[in-house]
Amino acid sequence: MRGNGKGSSMSHVSTVAVLGAGALGTAMAMRLGDCGHEVRLWNRTEERARAVAEHAAGVTAVRAVGDAVSGASVVLTRAP
Repeated sequence: MRGNGKGSSMSHVSTVAVLGAGALGTAMAMRLGDCGHEVRLWNRTEERARAVAEHAAGVTAVRAVGDAVSGASVVLTRAP
């Protein structure tokens, strides 16, 4: 696993569900994918999640929230 070069590193690859492909969700999904995590990205507008996944390593767009969170080690979402 790659670290950020600043002394921190993660010991294993995680499956991360990111719920929402707005500016924050997109940035988090892309960074986590770049770090080697398996990212499942869900958005209410499926096309938006697919557009992000097409340009991001390690990010897969999913159709349903259940597909994103099933078996995920971590679930990220924005609080209302």
